[in-house]
Amino acid sequence: MTTTTLLTESTNNTNTNTNNTNNTMNNINNNNNNNINNNNNNNNNNNNNNNNNSNSEYDILINILMLGDEEVGKGSVSRRYTEGYFPINENLYNIEVDRKHKDIKDWGDGLIKRKDPNKPVIGRLQLWNFHMHKISDIPTKQQYRETNGFILFFDVTNKSSFLQLSSLIELVRAKCADENNNFNSQSHNRNSTNYNRHSVGNHCPNSPQKGEKDNTLPPPPLPPIVIVGNKCDDANNTVVDPIAAKKYCDSLSIPLLFISAKTNENVDEAFNVLQGLIIKQMKNKERERQKLLKQKHIKKDVNCSLM
Repeated sequence: MTTTTLLTESTNNTNTNTNNTNNTMNNINNNNNNNINNNNNNNNNNNNNNNNNSNSEYDILINILMLGDEEVGKGSVSRRYTEGYFPINENLYNIEVDRKHKDIKDWGDGLIKRKDPNKPVIGRLQLWNFHMHKISDIPTKQQYRETNGFILFFDVTNKSSFLQLSSLIELVRAKCADENNNFNSQSHNRNSTNYNRHSVGNHCPNSPQKGEKDNTLPPPPLPPIVIVGNKCDDANNTVVDPIAAKKYCDSLSIPLLFISAKTNENVDEAFNVLQGLIIKQMKNKERERQKLLKQKHIKKDVNCSLM
């Protein structure tokens, strides 16, 4: 076999692998897009009417925290989503706290009721990107308390950024369990109880051995999270297996989308999916609040009747 033939076969194999990777990513993205609910579609339809005037009025502020290794493209994605461009010659690495926002008309799918039904509800999505030199460079407790949803980033051309996801998820889980009042602090005391931890490519380190009783509590629920694999346009240099990434995210019931800040592929969709999760959580909390109010009202009526 000649050298030319070998090179041709090698090139064909590379092209085949690249096409397979692209097809897998597209299938995963299509599945996620098919699962986006109607309020996500409403958000997407109103994207062209949004503006970034910080002085404009809004009805509700939604804080979104973007976490991930350096150079995964958080700053590029935030600029693509809020300002519609891909930064080429901008130095984003010296910005310690990068904040952008985008206003969405008719936000919330009926979550907020207006006295004037003809006036649209404006939701302001405020994106926070903290420059993380290491995993311990995390936002403050106050910022975790005020966060409504998270986007966790990895770079499909950098496997270590994908392996870092498990640490980021545990940070989010622990911080939200500690700082928010969404969970039962006695049932989920991370200082005294082992959690069943999900990790990329590893078994649970706290799993009971054969014959031992499993006394571990299930992990506290996660807040609204979407995981994105950025730079999906660079298929030739992709090293993260999209099937393995999908399997990992499915094990945590976290949506996964492959995006590209450079080509704008699935950037809007990622934020739409997260908004849908945030709205769903807000509606669930409102139902719980109404349920508690109703129970208190019934209890009050019973006490009055016994007097």
